[in-house]
Amino acid sequence: EAATSKGDVGKRRIICLVGLGLVVFFFSFLLSIFRSKYHGYPYRAF
Repeated sequence: EAATSKGDVGKRRIICLVGLGLVVFFFSFLLSIFRSKYHGYPYRAF
């Protein structure tokens, strides 16, 4: 159990990169929403 195969390490790295990409995308999306909020309410996503 302690020794993992290289396939598991690669899969974990891909999942980590995808997760980081989603976090960055979601954070930038929230920032764009809040940046647009200064000019007008009510809340709109797009």
